[in-house]
Amino acid sequence: MKARYPNQWLLITDYELDVATSLRKGRVVAHSEGRDEIHRALKEYSGNLCIHFTGDLPRDTGVLFLCPE
Repeated sequence: MKARYPNQWLLITDYELDVATSLRKGRVVAHSEGRDEIHRALKEYSGNLCIHFTGDLPRDTGVLFLCPE
């Protein structure tokens, strides 16, 4: 994913994480250089989704993990 979508935000479904919560694999359903476009794309999908950035995270970006019940 990093090679195919360099420095882009990805919206991923059918994903798998390793024990350290790093993304192992998944299906990219949307990608963009801007995260706002990915947030808009969230409205089109349901279920377990993952947002992943393939570059170095910008300094003003935090990470939040949400776990479904």
